[in-house]
Amino acid sequence: MLAALLQYPNTSLSITAILWLFPIAFLLHDSEEIAMVERFMRKNKGRITSKLPRKMNALLETTFNVSSSQFAIAVGFLLIIIIGATYLGVQSVKSGSISIFFLAVLLATLAHVFIHVGQTIILRTYTLGVVSAIMITLPYSIYALFRLSQENLLSWHLVYISIPLGLAMLPLALLALSIGKALSPRRDK
Repeated sequence: MLAALLQYPNTSLSITAILWLFPIAFLLHDSEEIAMVERFMRKNKGRITSKLPRKMNALLETTFNVSSSQFAIAVGFLLIIIIGATYLGVQSVKSGSISIFFLAVLLATLAHVFIHVGQTIILRTYTLGVVSAIMITLPYSIYALFRLSQENLLSWHLVYISIPLGLAMLPLALLALSIGKALSPRRDK
């Protein structure tokens, strides 16, 4: 069944096409978050802060009062990084390898799926972005890794090298949000 399901993309889409789907998968996922961030945060701030340690609340305070426009700017900043990583990934594939930077960003995105799932489990409710993380980001990331492996471009050694870099990139989301807040000051109604 799985082999039949993978037959079309395996034979019809080049590895470079698969890599260029990364920014699209990212945008589809983050569109869910952009569309719902203000309402979700307004409605769930109390529930979130009550379940987290104080130090974590202080770290995440910047995320609680975010507008959709501020969040969209943050997503745009991260999209630039993802497009750059994808470009490097495509260029490296043309020379028979895979960019460690691309792999690190892809692995960070995959780790981000589990952050969404963890938030949902801890809060015992829908959390912002969990649906598209599970339905879009998770399958895309796994399939991209599968195809890189099938093309002999991926090794466990590269994965091990990329994981620390990918994990180090996760705080970029908070930096991106700070940039969004600086470029689009919130105007409360």
